[in-house]
Amino acid sequence: MGFIEFNQDTGLSVKTKVNILQDLKNLFKTAYGQDFEIIEGTELYAAIDLLSSELAETGSAAKAVYDAFGFTSATGTPLDSLCSLAGIYRKEGESDNALRARYYTFLYSSSVGT
Repeated sequence: MGFIEFNQDTGLSVKTKVNILQDLKNLFKTAYGQDFEIIEGTELYAAIDLLSSELAETGSAAKAVYDAFGFTSATGTPLDSLCSLAGIYRKEGESDNALRARYYTFLYSSSVGT
């Protein structure tokens, strides 16, 4: 039921609030039986509605951090910061893709094969 999923090719994806709310309703049905109803306007509905909003917001924030600081998706200053951890700094006028390629070259040339 995770609200954040990772795909090697596309990175992180976050479910919408509506999808998370439906997942939570389904969890209650699994726990209490398929005839268990969560009626809009009840306290239980308000609680899981609030929880689904918070999970969607948290997921969106996590995705934003991942996108900013993931090596495959970072651009600009976040990419500069990541590369600098390996001692690689942007050359004047160097594009993000060129800097990322130099980082990958460093990363894979310095790894030890077994």
